[in-house]
Parts: sequence; C-alpha cells; structure tokens
Amino acid sequence: QRFHVGVALPRPLQEGEGLCLELTLGPNPQVAKGTHVLVALGGSSPTGWKAELDEGVAEPLVGVAGCDHTLWVGLTAPPTAPIGRYRLSARTRTEAGEFAAPFEADNEVVLLFNPWCE
Repeated sequence: QRFHVGVALPRPLQEGEGLCLELTLGPNPQVAKGTHVLVALGGSSPTGWKAELDEGVAEPLVGVAGCDHTLWVGLTAPPTAPIGRYRLSARTRTEAGEFAAPFEADNEVVLLFNPWCE
C-alpha cells in the first residue's frame, strides 16, 4: 500500500534534475540488510521500495521557511521491509551538484507491518 510523502522545495524540479529519498533504520544502517534505502523518484530500490510522483495530491506544506513548492511522492515499502522507525531525508541532484537535506525528527516514518501481504 502506497503512502504519501510531501517534499518541500524552494522551486520546482527542472528537467534533468533528480530527487532521491533516503530511509535509514537503526544505529548502523546497511543496504544489504534493507536498513539503508535509497530510492530515486520514478524508480525502485534493489530491496523493492518504490517512489513515484503523486500528482493526485496538490496540498501545499505549511510552515516550511524558504520552500515555496511541494512535491508529493507516493512511497511504497516492500512486504519484506524490516519494521521500525525509519529516518527519512531527501537528496536532490542539479547542474550545481548534489544536496542532501539533513534528517529532521519530524520526518520519521514508522513501518509496523504490511497487512495486505501474507
């Protein structure tokens, strides 16, 4: 089941620019164990997480200084994803380089279980 994540940006992404969501779990996240996930917008991670542009949601985020544009992403966790409190952050790639937003405590994602899959 997909859930929605709002990403506050100072401007819309331009063609050729990219967004990647990063989720980490536990004190020593590892890609091989599925506790460090990088998933590009419009793609999927090797462990099965998916991130797709969610154009059906147009609600702006409020209270984010300097960010006038909200990009809504539909994020899907695979049924095999480890449960727990994931730290969620975003990375962008532009002609000027890459930027990794720092993790903020309000951006935790709690994955309990997947009731739609045995």
